Amino acid sequence: MLFKDLLDGFIDLFYPPRCLVCGVWKKEWLCEDCINNIDDSSLPFCCYCMKEFMDIPDICSECNSSNFGCSLGYYEGVLREAICKFKYEKKIILGQKLGELMSRKFLIFFRPSSINIILPVPIHPVRMQVRGFNQAEILIRVLSSKCSIEYSFDFLQRVRDTYSQVKLPYDKREENVRDAFEIIDKDFSLRGKNILLIDDVFTTGSTIRECIRVLSKTGVNRVFTMFLARSWKTNF
Repeated sequence: MLFKDLLDGFIDLFYPPRCLVCGVWKKEWLCEDCINNIDDSSLPFCCYCMKEFMDIPDICSECNSSNFGCSLGYYEGVLREAICKFKYEKKIILGQKLGELMSRKFLIFFRPSSINIILPVPIHPVRMQVRGFNQAEILIRVLSSKCSIEYSFDFLQRVRDTYSQVKLPYDKREENVRDAFEIIDKDFSLRGKNILLIDDVFTTGSTIRECIRVLSKTGVNRVFTMFLARSWKTNF
């Protein structure tokens, strides 16, 4: 440990980290100034009707759903740029800090003991081969470490390589992801358990709702969701 600390200090002296968002030479790849510019005021919301709540209820008062999500912030500004660099420019090192920030937000609205297992929204093997990683899995490793929650990357699989949701009109997104996911670990039971699904961005919720639909067939108790960002902001 002492040798590693000395080595890290030597590297930082001659090659100091540079914030990947603002470009300023700092001690972090995502600096405190940038973090402080992230609007993290987002509240828990229903994954079906998008109604917001001050806390996570048992049932949505608008549509009677029991599936709720929460995000670190909104898909804008610093957070949007950090996510794009992490996901599309393969700045994987940002995943550690973003995962830490997600963990802090998670602990505001959830008790770790209320979640039995964390699952990623999976990407298709073809896309995995092209990108080289699933950003949700990187975030999960950090969240699991910080909150001591079990996770699995081998339960839910994307079996159909769908069109990118970003390129589709909203009314085509539900159809695009229909039957795109399957349960592959038939021996592992989720019956009666509370699941936390992780993805990077919530837009219309089509993908996450399809995952919830598939998971509900296994007899899970509740499915909660957590994102780095959501793409809409409620005006009060």
